Amino acid sequence: MTIHVISVGKSILDFLKDPYSKVEEGLAGRIEEAAAEVLDLAEKPVSEEVSETLENWLGDEISSELAELIEQLAPAHWPASVSAELDTFDKATRLRARLTTGNTAVLVTSDTAQGLVSALWNALALTGGDAKRVRYLPTLPESFRKLRGTAMIARVPRLDARNADDFRAAMGYLGELGRGLLTSVLRKGGDENIRFYLSGGFKATIPYLIGLAEGMRSRTRAEVTACVLHEATDAVIELPLRRIDEGVIFGELLLFAKGNVINRKPPTNILEGYAYERVDDECWELTAFGAGIKALYGFPEEGQ
Repeated sequence: MTIHVISVGKSILDFLKDPYSKVEEGLAGRIEEAAAEVLDLAEKPVSEEVSETLENWLGDEISSELAELIEQLAPAHWPASVSAELDTFDKATRLRARLTTGNTAVLVTSDTAQGLVSALWNALALTGGDAKRVRYLPTLPESFRKLRGTAMIARVPRLDARNADDFRAAMGYLGELGRGLLTSVLRKGGDENIRFYLSGGFKATIPYLIGLAEGMRSRTRAEVTACVLHEATDAVIELPLRRIDEGVIFGELLLFAKGNVINRKPPTNILEGYAYERVDDECWELTAFGAGIKALYGFPEEGQ
């Protein structure tokens, strides 16, 4: 089994605005007519409204509205080139941009209308238009076990870079997501791996997703890899990932278990500039990436 973690951008919206360059004329005409509703949804000023729409569309029963849009837009017939996410997945896996049975995809999206809508249609393309295999996660579930084999849309609240505190909280959320995947999706033992595809998405998050991949690699014996698609050559580029000793991470971050700022020097400086920064001679502060790793490792918050 493979967990495919895909950072979602908005390139698929460009395809929906102008489908003629990607698909044959008859299908392009159908898509052009039906895409107006999708594109209008992507322009909503408040992401919460789009989130509620996705919850309604992908509930216990697939809504008739979504079913009709799938029929008209026919994502099962889209080529991988309709988005950077699908193109990278296709070239890295050679699966014709389709999520095979038993494997799991996690589409990580910003907390924006365009991000959520883009994630939905990338997920539907991955499943060949099978909405029953698509799940929307407005918040993290207690367990991911029942979500194996699906394409999950993982909305990351506050991932819109409004301010540093919001971004730190978003990175903490990513850490919790990673911990949930490790503990309840990835089975212990067997030939399993985790694969990150980082060609699409909110560019500021890419280094943090690489850090998340490294953090997950440090917590499991499963193979964890990450890649991007070179735009000029269409070659898949493998990204270097470190495996950091868990004892080092615990030793460095344990002091931050009850807060983001400490006045006690960490035992070493291995993660300085990475998970935390030295503010002055008596103060060290957790970075946004450090918040993600802290959540990934499940450090208790103050009062727990």
